[in-house]
Amino acid sequence: MELVSTDSQSSDKPSEPKVFDKILLAVGTAKGSWRAVDAALTLAQLSGSEVLVVSVVDVQLCCVGGEEDLEGAFAGLNEIVARFRIAGVACEGLVWRSVNRSLAEGLINATTEYQPSLVVLPDDRPTGLWRLTRQSVCEAVGRRVGCAVLVVP
Repeated sequence: MELVSTDSQSSDKPSEPKVFDKILLAVGTAKGSWRAVDAALTLAQLSGSEVLVVSVVDVQLCCVGGEEDLEGAFAGLNEIVARFRIAGVACEGLVWRSVNRSLAEGLINATTEYQPSLVVLPDDRPTGLWRLTRQSVCEAVGRRVGCAVLVVP
C-alpha cells in the first residue's frame, strides 16, 4: 500500500504527530513471529515509525555450563533488520537477555528502556490445560507496559 498526497498546500500545514513514532517488535520462536514481522513492517511503513526488533534469549543462572549460544539469535535478528532497512524503515536490532525463563520480564524491561508507542508480539498463548496454569508472555507484557500492544495470531 502506498500513501500519496495530492494536496499541493501540504507543505504550509504543520505536520501532524505520528500515531506510532516508535515500534518495538518482539521476535522469537513462536509460530506467528513472521506474521508479527509483516504486521510491524506494514505499520512502520504507513506511519513512518522507527522500529526496534528485540529477540529475548533466556539465560539460566542455576545451570553450570558454557556460555549461551547467541549466534542463532543474531542471525535471525540480522535478517529481520535487513528486511526493514530494505523497505526503507529505520530499524535496529537488539538481543535482550532474560534470566531463568523470564521472557516477559525481559520484554517489559526492553519496553521501559525504549519507550515505544506500540509493542508488536507474536501470539504465544498456551492452549488446553496449559492455559489454566500458565500465563502467556503476551498477557504478561500487555498488562504491564504503558503503551498499545498488538498481538498477531
